[in-house]
Amino acid sequence: MNKSTIQQWVNDATTTLSQAQSIGNNANTYLNNTKSILSQNNIVLNNSNFILDSSIQLLNLLKLITNSIELKQDDLENDIQLLENELNNNISFLNNEFKKLSHIKIDSNLLHDTTTTPTLYDFISNNIQDSLSILQQKLTHATHKTQISTQTKKLTTTLSNFNDSFNNLDSIFNKINDENSTLISNLIHENNLIESDIAISLESITNHYDQCNKALGLIDSNEDHQDFFKVLENDSIEVFEVLNDLNGLFDDLKENCNKINGFYQNLKGNYDKLINFIKDITQFQIELEKKLELIESIIWDFKELENDIKTKCKESEIFIQYINQYTQAYYKLILEINRQNQSQTYINNIIMETQKKLKNLQNDDYQKKQEFNREYNKFLPLELRLQGIDKPLYDLQFELQDIMKLSESSVLNARQKLEK
Repeated sequence: MNKSTIQQWVNDATTTLSQAQSIGNNANTYLNNTKSILSQNNIVLNNSNFILDSSIQLLNLLKLITNSIELKQDDLENDIQLLENELNNNISFLNNEFKKLSHIKIDSNLLHDTTTTPTLYDFISNNIQDSLSILQQKLTHATHKTQISTQTKKLTTTLSNFNDSFNNLDSIFNKINDENSTLISNLIHENNLIESDIAISLESITNHYDQCNKALGLIDSNEDHQDFFKVLENDSIEVFEVLNDLNGLFDDLKENCNKINGFYQNLKGNYDKLINFIKDITQFQIELEKKLELIESIIWDFKELENDIKTKCKESEIFIQYINQYTQAYYKLILEINRQNQSQTYINNIIMETQKKLKNLQNDDYQKKQEFNREYNKFLPLELRLQGIDKPLYDLQFELQDIMKLSESSVLNARQKLEK
């Protein structure tokens, strides 16, 4: 074996070793980067699973808040509707009573001013009617405020969309967890085997390099090393195959590392979506809590308004009773005046009849006194003569109270109304 051949082996071994070491260094770089990625991968995956579990609890809380808002909204709308009906009924009843009063014209004989034709409505206060109208406007405003402040249907839709987004993310991360348990575990296992094979290949190429340098020192030896050289000659051919295998191992390693990195990048992308999701539902929680606080404030204000309306409606019901008594009292007044007129007429008739009888008695008495005076009085002494012959037996003065006269239509109408 000549020295130039061995030197060529050394040169080839040197080149091969340099390439193998470069591949080894690159492999280590990939492995170290992948280990760092796997460490981050585990952190992100654990965080993702924690956030998903927390999201379930948060979504359940949001559902409770949304349901509470919806329930309070429904109860409030029902209470408003009931109160609105009660208020409208009271206003309607009161308006009807006022309308009735406006149609009852007061008999002109009851008033000093006969130039107008007032009604019972003109003599009664309508302050309670004005108060109810103001409360009706306030209730309308409260209803409008409730409708524009809650929008519970929109809240339900938003929450439903969040649940859909969560289910989608949960499905994605279930798949990621499964892949992490299988695919990533297999890739890590494969990389461990490849790393071991690379180390063996590097060791083999390094040993070959050492053997070539050793052969270069033995070429001038007097001893016979032909068997060693023969083995080394075969190794010099096979080392290129080892280098090719090493390149193949590195390609496999690089492919696995890229898959792991791709898995991590996919995980990171979905993790970012999960972070944005948790930010969105947290913001939604803040909005829900504000809406809950708002509707509770509206309910509080409504309860105060409800108390005012119910109080005023009660006053209205009492006032309507008063109106009925007021109307009845007016008709009773008409009939009472008519009764007095009838009594006065009856008394006047008695007086006229009595005066007639008394006048007849008076005339008869006067004639008899004149007759006595002509026939007997002149024979009596002055001390015994009948006195007061020209003086009447009585002097009665009758004075009837001045009672107003009412129209027959007023009296008839009053009777008819009271008979109903």
